[in-house]
Amino acid sequence: MNEGNEDLIWHYTNADAFLNIISNKELWAFDVECMNDHLEKKEFENTLQRCLAANGLLDNEEQVVRELINKELIGAVCFSQAKDLLSQWISYGDSGAGFSIGFSKQRLVRWLDDEYGFSSKLLDCIYDDDTKCKELNNLIARVLGSYKHEVQIMGILERLGVSMQAEAKNTVFKNAGFKQEQECRIVINMGKESNEFVSGNLPEDEGGEHFFRPTYDFMNRGGNITARRKLSFRDISLEEMVKQVVIGPKNPMPEDKVYELVRHFSQKSDHHEETSIKVVKSLISLR
Repeated sequence: MNEGNEDLIWHYTNADAFLNIISNKELWAFDVECMNDHLEKKEFENTLQRCLAANGLLDNEEQVVRELINKELIGAVCFSQAKDLLSQWISYGDSGAGFSIGFSKQRLVRWLDDEYGFSSKLLDCIYDDDTKCKELNNLIARVLGSYKHEVQIMGILERLGVSMQAEAKNTVFKNAGFKQEQECRIVINMGKESNEFVSGNLPEDEGGEHFFRPTYDFMNRGGNITARRKLSFRDISLEEMVKQVVIGPKNPMPEDKVYELVRHFSQKSDHHEETSIKVVKSLISLR
């Protein structure tokens, strides 16, 4: 449960990633196809196929369904609604030796809107099958209502695919077995080019060349090479974004040491100035 009036969501991670987040003020989004639930995309495909067939738009053409949802490379940063959850520590918090970082949900949303606009969203994952069908049926109904004069089914499906990409529905349907994670996630289009450009040796008007900087690179995650994109909140104070840190149940660092670390990266010029970021120890007993 979150404390106080602040609406917090929690990012469980290991010590290296924790240090990178608080020191560099950045998060990393990873390709959603490389998440822990390897059937995550299939979960959405199956639900979409059932809903399309129920609306008379498809008759078991799996290839068409896959083409509808495989148009973009999408990345995600995962959070939980739960502050101190054993399954989260084991799966994502270095088996309990890591940290859980409490982010302000409202500040995250404002940052995403300001920095990345329509190419990013913060969404709750959906686990219930009836809710999944309801979400997709509502989307299909809106598309059919907006393009009621469209007579070609493939034309309707193409417009539906665009709407699904815009609403990122294909990134948040998860198997009910993961419901205890209470997950929400930042989803972002990995392929959208940055507004930042790199210039060649000469200015453009002197024959130089300007080109856009790629927005993602790759890294090895346990033998799986996956795309990742850096999301920087360097221009925002750490205290605006991060409200609390939970030390994992198997993490040996004492609270005062973690607090001093967080205070240091909160850019407090006065050695005696306190930071508003709270540091607490997990209440879970785990050896």
